[in-house]
Amino acid sequence: MKSVSVSNLPSNSYIDKPVFLDENYILLSPDVPVTEELKNRLMQWGYSRVLTDGIPTEAPPVVAMAEADRSSGDEETTAILNKDVKEHEHWEEAFNTYREMNDFLSKIFERYLEKGEINRGIIFEKIRDLSTFIKDRRKYMLRITDMHTDKHSYIVSQSVKTTIISLVLADVMKLPVFKQIDVGTAALLHEIGMIKIPERIYMSNKPLTPEEKKAIAAHPVLGFRILKEMGFTMPVTRAVLESHERIDGSGYPRGLTGDRISFYSKIIAVASSYVAIVSRRPFREALDGHTGIMDLLKNVGKQFDEQVIKVLVYTLSIYPIGTYVALSDGSKGVVVESDPNNPRHPIVKLLAKENGMPYRDQPILKTKKDDGIQIVRPLTRKEIETLQKKE
Repeated sequence: MKSVSVSNLPSNSYIDKPVFLDENYILLSPDVPVTEELKNRLMQWGYSRVLTDGIPTEAPPVVAMAEADRSSGDEETTAILNKDVKEHEHWEEAFNTYREMNDFLSKIFERYLEKGEINRGIIFEKIRDLSTFIKDRRKYMLRITDMHTDKHSYIVSQSVKTTIISLVLADVMKLPVFKQIDVGTAALLHEIGMIKIPERIYMSNKPLTPEEKKAIAAHPVLGFRILKEMGFTMPVTRAVLESHERIDGSGYPRGLTGDRISFYSKIIAVASSYVAIVSRRPFREALDGHTGIMDLLKNVGKQFDEQVIKVLVYTLSIYPIGTYVALSDGSKGVVVESDPNNPRHPIVKLLAKENGMPYRDQPILKTKKDDGIQIVRPLTRKEIETLQKKE
């Protein structure tokens, strides 16, 4: 899309293709006029440029639709824009926090490799601040499938996302604050042993050799030793050591089962496994959140603790925040909030009508059981790309 100066948009004109605040947030559909008030508000909000492939026209593509929209007046349009901008700002805050955590962890790893030092106090403070932020912006921080950064390694980004999910789970389970900080610290550092293993091994799509498998299986032990040497508490170091154990004994490094595995480790195991499923790797595309949840549910009582999985589903729903979905009335949308009382029926922002036309105001729908509109399935990657082009 082309970047266009707001001041160059002709007042009282229509743009024949959607206008965006950025690559994800739609500002105007072709049936809504550009008003002088809108231009002034955009400048006040700090948006001097917008994105569009359209050109100005004197009339909307569908006159009848334009007439209906005119009758609603500028107040409705302004209310919608205010809401969209607020949502956008909250998401930007969440993404910036995610990116800052990636920068922070990268520096922690670099300092350890260069000087053999880890500052426990700084890490605890960072986790405490992150935990507080997540409480205020939970639904935005849970959009981990939308969080990408090419600047950081897979180990760093996977660890940060695991930390976010782990802190949310710990909070929902109402663990005391000091325990939440322990869980978050262990989650952030649970892969620190991997930084001594060549990236080509754990990012390869080829079968691992026996020696490579042995190196991977040993990294929790390396992490345990590193953190123990740095003076971290036993609950944290043990959680790192056992983060890859599974309750059926299929994990590593010691093949522990059931209650022999620490509860912190069980939280991290679920969080990191979910993150791994929904994250892109060089040899595999990321899967959607719904698929991630369903894969974990298949292993309840086998690999993963039932209580932790229940909390994950309670928190994310069967269709996690950020999942693009098809609805029973033919419309399409994206999940924006979960309903803990109805994990199968989250709240959806509608993006496209049954005929494929984009919703101008992107209404919010509470999906319902039996007699209401329900989610039929998640959209395919191709469907998502097509939908995003229309937004």
